[in-house]
Amino acid sequence: WRSAPRAAALRALLLVALVAQASAAYGYGSGKKKSKFLEAYPMIFKFFLFWWCVTVFAVMGVYIADHLLFRKFGSAKVVFSVER
Repeated sequence: WRSAPRAAALRALLLVALVAQASAAYGYGSGKKKSKFLEAYPMIFKFFLFWWCVTVFAVMGVYIADHLLFRKFGSAKVVFSVER
């Protein structure tokens, strides 16, 4: 259990490092002006790109949830019967 605080500190340090790099990459922070990311593309392209990303995120979320549920509960129990 002694390594738990160390692991939590390393995770927090990793999160701060990743967030700091992302904000620096897109030009935010320390008084800089806003980045002009995707400025050259028309608004309709950005609209469809946004919804495409939302759709892919949702599909991957369903896939991951299905995979985790399969690991926890196993395959579905299906009973086939013929009634006459």
